[in-house]
Amino acid sequence: MNLNFYRFWILRLVVYIRYVGIGKDNELQHFYYFLASESEPTTNPLLIWLTGGPGCSSLSAIVNEIGIYIASVIFLDQPVNTGFSYATNDAAYKYTDIQACEYVDEFLRKWLDDHPQFISNPFYVAGNSYSGMTIPVITQLISNRNAEGKEPLINLQGYLLGNPLTFSQEKNYHIPFSHGMGLISDELYKFSIILQFDWRKLVKYWANDPKVQEALHVRKGIIGSWMRCRRNISMSSGNYTITLNNVIPYHANLSTKGYRSLIYRYVGVGKDEAVQLFYYFLESETEPTTDPLLVWLSGGPGCSSVIAIVDEIGPIRFVEQVYNGSMPSFELNPHAWTKIANVIFLDQPVNTGFSYATNSAAYKYTDVQACEYVYEFLRKWLNDHPQFISNPFYVSGNSYSGMIIPIITQLISNGNIAGKEPLVNLQGYLIGNAVTISPQDEKYHIVFCHGMGLISDELYKSLEKNCRGEYTNINPKNTGCANDFRNFKQLVKNINVEHVLKPFCTNDDDPKDVYQMTSERRLLDDKLISLQREDKCDSDWRKHLRYWANDPQVQEALHVRKGIIESWIKCRRDISEGSHHNYTLTVHNVVPYHANLSTKGYRSLIYSGDHDYMVPFQDTQTWIKSLNYSIDDDWRQWNVNNQVAGYTRSYSNKMTYATVKGAGHTACMDKPEECFVMFKRWISDDPL
Repeated sequence: MNLNFYRFWILRLVVYIRYVGIGKDNELQHFYYFLASESEPTTNPLLIWLTGGPGCSSLSAIVNEIGIYIASVIFLDQPVNTGFSYATNDAAYKYTDIQACEYVDEFLRKWLDDHPQFISNPFYVAGNSYSGMTIPVITQLISNRNAEGKEPLINLQGYLLGNPLTFSQEKNYHIPFSHGMGLISDELYKFSIILQFDWRKLVKYWANDPKVQEALHVRKGIIGSWMRCRRNISMSSGNYTITLNNVIPYHANLSTKGYRSLIYRYVGVGKDEAVQLFYYFLESETEPTTDPLLVWLSGGPGCSSVIAIVDEIGPIRFVEQVYNGSMPSFELNPHAWTKIANVIFLDQPVNTGFSYATNSAAYKYTDVQACEYVYEFLRKWLNDHPQFISNPFYVSGNSYSGMIIPIITQLISNGNIAGKEPLVNLQGYLIGNAVTISPQDEKYHIVFCHGMGLISDELYKSLEKNCRGEYTNINPKNTGCANDFRNFKQLVKNINVEHVLKPFCTNDDDPKDVYQMTSERRLLDDKLISLQREDKCDSDWRKHLRYWANDPQVQEALHVRKGIIESWIKCRRDISEGSHHNYTLTVHNVVPYHANLSTKGYRSLIYSGDHDYMVPFQDTQTWIKSLNYSIDDDWRQWNVNNQVAGYTRSYSNKMTYATVKGAGHTACMDKPEECFVMFKRWISDDPL
């Protein structure tokens, strides 16, 4: 490509490029790039971005990592001698990591003095890789200085850390991925490694071009050559002294002060860490150091847990609005479970959401292996976040995860007994609208539909008489049963199986359809016309989620590794279905796991949306009754705001069962306040 294009493409976006002097006599000259939000710069969050290293220029983040759609970002070259930053004397080049953090705080206050229009914007410290060692320290310094009343006060809200393509591992993932999947030959792979495009070389040429440096107002003669990462900054011959070896205490301290943090990354599990599981971690907004820690697993199998973040138990929800071709908007969820709990939202099994495998063999696994991967993930996660080891831990999720949560809980329990480190402070588990036996017994669908008035008394009685409870393998010779069952299926056709009172919408998880929709950024005029006719299906949150999760800038912000998935899909149905499925079901009944866990004293909450056809509450009640535990608190109403929210019964085995009145398959989406109150009471060991 023409170098002139790369000389000037970024300059049209940059609002401010300059140096800020800090330290004694302004001897440290820190260079920065500031890009205003493309959305609402006067109110959108303000971030400072610090690239890792130490010694790596934040220019890398501008050209190859994050966008600026919904936030204004200061990209800072720090510490001194990074990128275009420099010192005016030799002594100023010698400093510690703590001093470097203090310089960032000083930089920020000077920057805000010069740009007072951003003082009221919510402020976050952000970065990746090695900056994970400095961001908690910088955030702590800002908090302390605010507490001291140091002007200007910074509207600090929290910090975010990610491990994208880190500098020790940065590469083009398309070619190794294609080779590992058997899509290209060994010969082509070896040849392509020699020829493949390297964006780092392009950045190096661009940043060292005299006309580019002139346009950026880089001071002449202050650096010999721009380098993406100056590795000698922290080596024995360098001047950057590392004194910090553990920043976990900083995380813990910031948590007690109520600052928000978002951590997202991949964790490798399995042989050679070939399975790369992606997760989102949200700290409790109350007392993260002591509040419960949950791992949340969505159903499917193959449904991403980002669903739970944006429309179930997470802190945000999509604004209900007509899609007009722009990025969907969010609003705060006042009933988020993250208000009182720390939650790890995990994309599992592999090939779910943004999780992937590095070779084709790792894509083939059983349900039990998938559970073992989750347990391995949890142990690795706690090793990386030991401040949460003592928190009460619960396995949680909904729908199909009802088939794996009891197994995972059993694995954790067995590992604790065996002394497998780190020990998990396992207290129990909770599941909504849980699949427990697969395949499901159709008779509970029939009982449910009769109770809901979807089929007549006559058909219900005829089904009972002719089929005698056998609906899975109907004898072809039993024509009466076959005809009744065919009539039943016809009557419930076009009923929303997730919530029988909601409109019926076609499945939007077809991979071909998703690819088609996300490969073209178009206004979808035909769909907008139907929206204007109040077509409730087209204003469905699923479509907002699909566009949002497939937006390149969103994926950059989440540090999703490029080229590892074709398109994000809410639920990958082909994981366990079709001729190309790789997820093998070996466990068909997890009731014995529930029974075993009960004998070990673990608590459990099982809840059902009472308008769910997929997993009818009658099905759940039946297997719970089969455990034959005595009842501690018999069937009764539970209330929220002096209104009936559902019905509940608790058992001597520490199991609580509850229905959520008016809710469907994803109860927390349909009845967020009621489900939050239910969770809060149960997690506090109070009666519903």
